[in-house]
Amino acid sequence: MSSYNPIVMDSTDADHYKSVTMSLGIAGQSSMINYPNVIDNHVISNEVTPVFIKSSPKVVTDVVTQIPDYVTAHNTSDHYPVLTRYDFNGTIVTGLPSIPIFAAGVQAWPNPVVRDLLVSTRTTHRSMRMRIYNSSGMQVYALDRQLWLNGELIRIPMQDLPSGIYVLELSTPSFRTKHTLIK
Repeated sequence: MSSYNPIVMDSTDADHYKSVTMSLGIAGQSSMINYPNVIDNHVISNEVTPVFIKSSPKVVTDVVTQIPDYVTAHNTSDHYPVLTRYDFNGTIVTGLPSIPIFAAGVQAWPNPVVRDLLVSTRTTHRSMRMRIYNSSGMQVYALDRQLWLNGELIRIPMQDLPSGIYVLELSTPSFRTKHTLIK
């Protein structure tokens, strides 16, 4: 019995873990040269399941033709790569609920931004973290506040940033939100 058996057994319970590559072995594929089954399985938790691309599990067997000496005595491996894909586009991975910016009581304008981005709140937020990222994921602005009061306006200078797409992210101990901006 494998040490992974409890996880595989729990994979039938949608609440915990799921072996997302089990279907490869059932279909008769192998993840090891000269072995009749998939032993290089991917196991994900229920938190990752919504972003898993169901049609993505794949055993890459053509590496033996693409990498010289893959299966010789001086080999790279006797295992084939096993791939799975995930779509995190628009997903904030956290234990906090992700809510729309308006549901957080926050407004950000103008959009498109010409000079300054104005951000205001209709509620008071504690331990607020504000970040702006460019389209490459690089942080271009950061602000941490212990208290952001109802009606308080934050002015963020963006005139020196190049034209493009930006993402405003706000987080507090109770929620996260993000909002796409155009400059």
